[in-house]
This record gives sequence, structure tokens and C-alpha cells, in this order.
Amino acid sequence: DAVQFFKDRETKPDGKKFIVKPAVYDPKARSEILFLPIQDKKRQIDYLRSRNASEQVPYVIQEVLQDPEHGCYAIFNKGKLTGFEIFDSVASCLVYSPSQKHDEQVMELVAGLGKAMNLTGQLALDLMHTSTGQLVPIECNPRC
Repeated sequence: DAVQFFKDRETKPDGKKFIVKPAVYDPKARSEILFLPIQDKKRQIDYLRSRNASEQVPYVIQEVLQDPEHGCYAIFNKGKLTGFEIFDSVASCLVYSPSQKHDEQVMELVAGLGKAMNLTGQLALDLMHTSTGQLVPIECNPRC
């Protein structure tokens, strides 16, 4: 559980921060997000318990990565990548501008996912940078 996760990390501090968020989008639960761990351990435990995570309402612990955030959108036909774009993320899903950085590693990852699933349809991923600069997926989102 999250309380134990953060307790275990106390013995090996590495400066990483994490957020705890619902596995299924819930705007109310995301209105108060703390970057954990924090110095005030009582507040941290109270915050984690206030999330009311359960098997019915699962939460995930997600490492906070480095800005900027990117998104990508891909279209597949029987596992074959037929369209791909990487873009700079913005708060609204209604505004997109192509990224100046076209990352072959991301396109290879997306193509591999689509092929492995023999996907026909669309795939949209959000991506951020690790501390080493690698662009990694953080979420998969539906798009209509």
C-alpha cells in the first residue's frame, strides 16, 4: 500500500517525487495533489488515507517526471502503423501543435505496441522525460 511504499523509500532517499492518483480519471480526487514524500509525515499519512483507495477504487503511484510533457497519436490497421504524430501537450485536449522534436524511439515504441496488440484503431499516449532525458509513456488516453 502507499503508506508502506513511502515508508520503505525513507531508507533510500533519491530525491524522486511521486503523485498518488486514481487509476480511473476522477477530477474531484485530482483537485488536491501533493508531490510526495513531504517532510510532514503525519500530513503525508493523512493525505494518503484520505484517498480512500480500495480494490473498487484503485489508485496508482506515479513518479513525477521532467517537463515538458508530450503526447502522441497513432492510427493502426491490423497492427500496422498508418499514422503518427508527436505533439506538445497542453491543458486542453482540443488544442494541438506538432512538436518540433520527432522522437524515433517513441514511434518505435508505439509501432511495437500496435503490432503486439494487432491493433486496428487509434492509440494516444502521454509522455514525459526521465531524469536521464528518456521520453517514456505515462498514460494511455482514449480519443474520439
